[in-house]
Amino acid sequence: MSAPIAAENLAQAIRQVAKRARSEEDLRVGVEHALGATLQALGLTATPEYEKTTLSGSADAVYGHAVIEYKRPGRLAEKGFPAKLAEQIARYLTDLAHRAGGRAKQVGALERMIGIGLDGEQILFLRYSAIGRVRESPIPALVGSQASSLKVAEYPGGFQVIGPVPVGRESVELLLLYLRSLSRKPLTPEALAADFGPQGDVAPYLVNVFYTALQAHRDHPRVATFFAEWERIFGIVYGEELGKAERDAPELAALYRMVGRGAVTAPLLKPLFFAIHTYYALLKVPGGGTGLVAGRCAGGLFRRTAARDDGEATAP
Repeated sequence: MSAPIAAENLAQAIRQVAKRARSEEDLRVGVEHALGATLQALGLTATPEYEKTTLSGSADAVYGHAVIEYKRPGRLAEKGFPAKLAEQIARYLTDLAHRAGGRAKQVGALERMIGIGLDGEQILFLRYSAIGRVRESPIPALVGSQASSLKVAEYPGGFQVIGPVPVGRESVELLLLYLRSLSRKPLTPEALAADFGPQGDVAPYLVNVFYTALQAHRDHPRVATFFAEWERIFGIVYGEELGKAERDAPELAALYRMVGRGAVTAPLLKPLFFAIHTYYALLKVPGGGTGLVAGRCAGGLFRRTAARDDGEATAP
């Protein structure tokens, strides 16, 4: 199911729930059921926390860094109520940000958070900016939307409030985009190391592939030339520390799960370093990391290098 179709279907479902709902709880239960089904159809995994306690009260639904606060249908049409709801959601967000650690981490956490207010008929969004700038929306501006600002005493900048706007395809598509972004892994050193470092599955697999392929094609002129040039630089960099590195080779091999794996029994230091350097060099190439992680270029990298001089045809 495409995102626009999913958004249209979910918007209709929310409006239908609002027509039947007699209370805030009726709305929350009905919308959460429809939202869960939509996220599943889009292939997104979400584990919301309900009635999550904060210093300022209980947030209705918390999806990671997103807080959804439900109100009885029609409340957002009442004069002055949207501002009160925005203040309530802002308090919930700042309460959750306090758990991030020091002040700098709290500000960073706030900038990743999204606040959503929903009464089934209208919806509003809150996003924080430490410098008070207007945060760009991932989709074109919502028709009829008005932006306002809400200051926060304990933090610089403030919240940008969008809406309320009618529940429709565009506004629900924005809701889904925000929730979808929460399923993405953060681009932090810790997250990248967990996925692509030796503790993950990608690095050990590909380092083993590169090592085995290198050993199988060491006699090919092109491979031999590449390896000889790398070996020259390797000697310059490590110099007198080469002896210690040799002693550490078994530990390094164990880190990449090489010992006893396939044809690898006692990995040689220099080919092992070459395989590791190759892996991390490819990981940093723009556009190359994706193909490498997907495994599309792993198995045939050295075979294609050797084959170019022999005129062999190889698959991309």
